[in-house]
Amino acid sequence: MKNDRPVAAKPVQEAELREALARVLRSDTFSRSERLRLLLRHIVSETIEGRGDQLLGKNIAADVFGIDVDETSDISRVRVEVGRLRARLKHYFETEGATERVTIEIPKGAYFATFKAVETVPPKPAQGQENPLDRVNSSWWSSRRVVVGGAVGFLALATGTLWSTRSSDSPAFERPLVAVAPIENLSGSPDYIATGLTADIVNRLARFDNLVVVSRAATAVANKPGETAIPLGQRLLADYQLSGALHDSVDGSRLTLELLTVPDGQVVWVDEHSLPDTEQGLSTVRVDAANAISRALATRDGVIPRLIASDSGGENAPDRASYMCVLRFYSYLQFRDPQEHAAVRDCLEDATRVSPDYAEVWSSLAQIYLDERRNGFREGAAPGPPLSRAFEAANRAVEIAPDSASAHSVLAATQYFRRDTAAFRETARRALELNPNDPDARAYFGHLLSMSGEWEEGQRLIAEARDMSPVHPPVWHHSTAMAAILERDFDRAVEEARLGEMPGFYMSYVLLAAAHGHLGNATGASEALGKLENLRPDYPEALTGDLERRFLDPALINMLASGVRKASSLADFQ
Repeated sequence: MKNDRPVAAKPVQEAELREALARVLRSDTFSRSERLRLLLRHIVSETIEGRGDQLLGKNIAADVFGIDVDETSDISRVRVEVGRLRARLKHYFETEGATERVTIEIPKGAYFATFKAVETVPPKPAQGQENPLDRVNSSWWSSRRVVVGGAVGFLALATGTLWSTRSSDSPAFERPLVAVAPIENLSGSPDYIATGLTADIVNRLARFDNLVVVSRAATAVANKPGETAIPLGQRLLADYQLSGALHDSVDGSRLTLELLTVPDGQVVWVDEHSLPDTEQGLSTVRVDAANAISRALATRDGVIPRLIASDSGGENAPDRASYMCVLRFYSYLQFRDPQEHAAVRDCLEDATRVSPDYAEVWSSLAQIYLDERRNGFREGAAPGPPLSRAFEAANRAVEIAPDSASAHSVLAATQYFRRDTAAFRETARRALELNPNDPDARAYFGHLLSMSGEWEEGQRLIAEARDMSPVHPPVWHHSTAMAAILERDFDRAVEEARLGEMPGFYMSYVLLAAAHGHLGNATGASEALGKLENLRPDYPEALTGDLERRFLDPALINMLASGVRKASSLADFQ
C-alpha cells in the first residue's frame, strides 16, 4: 500500500511530542523490546530538556545501560543499540506509524533526537481493512494494569513536572522500578563524594536483572533540593526509592541509607556504612559500600525481590505474572522440590509466550530444563531432550540480554553439561566480568568447576560468593561437602551437608549418607538413607549412573559411592 508522506511541515508543539512518543512506545514495533524503549525514552527526554549536547556515548553507556565507564572504554554496545533504535523508528513510521503527525528521528552519527510535525493525507483504508491507528488504540495493553512501566521517567519541559511514559497502558515487564535519590551531603566532606556514591550505587544496581533503575539524568532533573524524599519517587513513578545521607563521624564520614516504598513512604530497609577521611582509602571503601548495597537489595534473595514476592496477592496482569514466575523459580532454588519443579516449569513456559523478550524468564526456564537432565525431574514429560531445550532457552536469554550476567551464567551451565568445557569456562568468566558483584553467578561457576575436578579455583569462588552473600541457598554447601569428603574431612563434610539439607532434594541425603558412612556413624547413616529412600526408592543401586550423568569428578564419584555403601552396611546392622 502506498503511504502518503508529508505535504507540509509545521512547528512541533510540546504536547504533540508527548503524545507522539507515547504512541511509539505503545506500538507493536516497540512493545517487545524493553531495551529500545528505555533508550528512546532517555534520548528524547534529554533532547527536549535541552541536554542534547550531553548525549555522548559514554554518558548513555552509564545512564541507560549501567556500564561503568571508569572500568571499561568499550562502549560499542551504545552504537549498536542506537543503530537498532534508528532502524526500528524508521520501520515504525513506515508501517503502523505511517499516519503520525509527528515524526521522531535520530540522525546518523548522532545520539540526539530530531522532531518534525507534518500534515499528512491519511491513506484511505480499503474496505474491511483495519486502520493502523485503530489497531494501536485497541491493542491488548490498553486494558492492562502495569506496575513497572518505563525505567526512565520523563520530566516536564518548561514546568519542571514529570513527563512520564510509565502509564497504565504502556507495556513493560513487571520488574520493580527503583529510583536512587542523590545522596544528601550533611557532612563536611566535598560534595563530589556524595555524587560519586550515588553514581556507584546506580551503576551497580543496574547490573542486576531483578529490577529497573531510573537513570541518574532523569533523577537529577526530577530532584528538588530541600523537599521530602517521597515526591521524587512519585514524580518518577518508582516502586521504591533509595535515599541516603552523608554525616560527619569521628573517623571520617558515615553513610546512612533507607529504602522507601512509593507512594506511602514506608521504610522497609536501612543500612549504614563508615567511610574514611583519607582520599587514599575512600575510593575503595566507596566501591565496597556500593557493592554491598546493591547485593543486599537486588540479588535473588535480596530485599526487593522478597518484598515483591510477599506482596503478590491480587496482581494478575500477565506481565506481572511473568515476573512472579521468576520469583517463584528463585524460591524453588532454595529447595529443589520435584513437585514444585513441575509447577514452576509450567509457569515459566506460559511466561515465555506472554513475555517472549523477558530474558530472565528464559534463563530460569533453562535451569528448570537442566534439572530435568541432572536430577531426573519429570524427564521425558516434554518432547525433545531436556539438555537441548535448556541450551536453546539459555541462548535465547543471552540473545535478548547480551549484558546479563545471569543469562551467561546459565548458558555456561548448559555448555558444561554438553561437555563443551572451553565454551563453559569462557561464558562463565564472561558472566563474572559482566557483574563481578553477582554472588549467584560466582557460586554457580565455582560449583561446576569443583564438580569437574578443578577444586581449588571452584572452592575459592564459592567462598567468595558466600562472603558476598551471607544468606544464600543451601545448595551452595553441597560442593563444599563434596570437597570435604574428597579430603577425608568427614566431620566437616557432615557439617556442610547439614547446612545444605533441602528436604525435597535427594542429593542432600546422598551427601549426608556418604559422610556418615565414612565416619562410621550408624544413626546418622540410617536417618539419611531413610530420607533418601522416601525421595528415591532403590536409589543406592542407581547411584553411580546418576552421579555419572552429572559429569562429576571420577574420584568424587568413587568416594560418594563407597560412603553410601558403608552407610547401607551400618544401617543393616543397626
